[in-house]
Amino acid sequence: MEKQIEQMLVRLDAAEAHCNWTTDQLGGIHARLQADASRSSGLRRIKNRLVLPVLRRAVPLIFKAAGVAPGARDSAAFWLYERHRGLYDKLKDIAPGTFSVLETSTRNPEWQAQLKANAMASRMQGVPALSDVPNTREAVLANPHLDNLPRPLDSVIDTFSMATAQQDEELKEVARLSQARNGPVSVGFVVFLNGQGGEAIDRTLQSVFRQTDPSWELLLCAHQDPDDTVANWLDRDWRIRRVPAQNSEVEALIAAAGLSTSSFLGLITPGDVVDDDLVKRIGQLVAEREELMAVYTDEAIMHADGTESERFHKPGWSPDHQLAVNVLGRFLAIRKSMLLSLPCEPWQSSVAAEYLLSLRLVGQHAPAGHLEEVMYLRQDAPAGGSAPAVGGLLTEPALLAAAPEAQTYLQQTTDPGAIVLPDTQAGALRVRWSIPSALPVTLVILSNMRYRTVEGRGSFLMVLNFVNSVIAKSTYPNYKIIVVDDGYVPDELEAVLRSHGHSTATYHAEGAFSFAGKSNFATSLVPSGVVVLLNDDLEVIAPDWIEALVEQVCRPEVGVVGGQLLFPDGTIQHAGIAIGLNGSAGHVFMGHPSDASEYGRYASVIRNYGAVTGALMAYRKEVFDRLGGFDEFFRVDYNDIDFCLRCVAHGYRVVYTPYAKLYHFHNSTFNRTHDLGHERTEFLRRWQSWVDFDPYCGTRLGALCRENTHPAA
Repeated sequence: MEKQIEQMLVRLDAAEAHCNWTTDQLGGIHARLQADASRSSGLRRIKNRLVLPVLRRAVPLIFKAAGVAPGARDSAAFWLYERHRGLYDKLKDIAPGTFSVLETSTRNPEWQAQLKANAMASRMQGVPALSDVPNTREAVLANPHLDNLPRPLDSVIDTFSMATAQQDEELKEVARLSQARNGPVSVGFVVFLNGQGGEAIDRTLQSVFRQTDPSWELLLCAHQDPDDTVANWLDRDWRIRRVPAQNSEVEALIAAAGLSTSSFLGLITPGDVVDDDLVKRIGQLVAEREELMAVYTDEAIMHADGTESERFHKPGWSPDHQLAVNVLGRFLAIRKSMLLSLPCEPWQSSVAAEYLLSLRLVGQHAPAGHLEEVMYLRQDAPAGGSAPAVGGLLTEPALLAAAPEAQTYLQQTTDPGAIVLPDTQAGALRVRWSIPSALPVTLVILSNMRYRTVEGRGSFLMVLNFVNSVIAKSTYPNYKIIVVDDGYVPDELEAVLRSHGHSTATYHAEGAFSFAGKSNFATSLVPSGVVVLLNDDLEVIAPDWIEALVEQVCRPEVGVVGGQLLFPDGTIQHAGIAIGLNGSAGHVFMGHPSDASEYGRYASVIRNYGAVTGALMAYRKEVFDRLGGFDEFFRVDYNDIDFCLRCVAHGYRVVYTPYAKLYHFHNSTFNRTHDLGHERTEFLRRWQSWVDFDPYCGTRLGALCRENTHPAA
């Protein structure tokens, strides 16, 4: 026994010695760890306080400087992305905003394809169909496939019964959930349910769940909900909420604005889908232009087999186009503050409710931004159903419903004498603004007294034919004609003009012919009122062509108005000018039929352009004088376009109206040498930004509106 105790004491002494040794070792290790941590902490402080701030400033500056050569910049960034992904990701962590803009705006096709493929793979990996997700809050919160979604605050989970709270309470906690949002704005998607099937609703809501920016809400409004669809969705995610039942989509949108925590709201019809990047792209645009009251996107039709058709590429914000049709269409995100200012009016239950809602944007001069991408797909019409209205055109019932309500609104807010008429052929509304009584209108016709032979009509003096058609067909009561000649007037023309109280004036040209110089001289003959500048190779088609021009140009916000010119065979010669066509500028739809079958009916509705032709151009004399008239550097070419663009630069609109319709016997006024080199060079120097991007035609519309060859051109 004593021997066993002795052995145990020996073991205890050994264990104590071992523990002392271990303690000493641990002490040494701890001391070394503290020293390493101190050094590491010092390095971290240097990194956080010096290196990272320098890099955060340097990286954006480097990429901004590289923006002068965007192709080379994108190629270099793509090389870094592909070959040195670790370094690329670290730089992206340092300057996420710069790299986000770079990735979304890159023109490198290989990089675009790879980014899209990677994003799609990332989004689709392990994401189940929402119809397969258990319909309980606990199951959703525990589902690892949904870890990429923002999670609600613990206080919301613990304190509230979410289904009840989302229906009956203000949910101040929800307003605090902005901590989970990483975008500069949030978007509320309002879905009006009126007995649609579960498959359509599931498809729509899944497209919202796939958003790459989580800054969204789903606001469900059920007018008819026989299967309790709303109740079944409320527990799927804290961003899904119920709003009170309404009678229409627009009423639901306005009601939802008072209950939403989002800064913008827009409608989605069950069955339609939105692009995965919609919320992100809206946020990026609003971050660049904080003044925007609305953002809209391009759209298309989605068929049952997943294919797309009827892509509708829209222009930049064009207020006069919006008055004619609902060009904003879908997706349209409207700032909540604007929606909250609107009362629920009777028109909001009509078939033209969305058009009448967007009319408020025009009436309040609210700026709207355009995302030039197809980001909304409308479900194709079911068998026996009506097709969705892509293109903003209005059906005949919608036209008849919208016209009187739009007229009442415009008379109350803009012009007490405004009249709104339905144009069923174009699927559009024609707004006729009041014309001041006894407003003087002077038609100045530039002529060199040229004869021309026209097939089926023989040879005739162009200016005499035009003057006779003006006198015989025009219905405007208070106009005067001044024919500006080059020193010779045939007796027959002189007799016609004098017998109707009109006159001539001679332009004494010095040197080569100058359209700009002759136009300035002609306009100087008019003391006040409206001037309509005209070529002599025209012929009146529409009797109210003068009224169509004057009712637009007498508006204070409008600087120039142009009309529709047709070749003798009835095809379009002029329906507006797109800056950038042909490398400088060109006529849209030239050579196309004039039967309202052109893309988007863009030649058949009143709309805005950057420029119209000087062959038929109306302007107020005061505006002409304020801008200094035509720039006589542009002796032959670009003088009319330059004048229009200067009007836009001074805050005026350029308006095209198809209701001022005339024939144009093209290039009869003088032998014109197109595109003089030095004039083109100067035009590009002044207006290169417009050549690169004309907001009224955009990058895609330019190709769709491109002029055709025509034997008379």
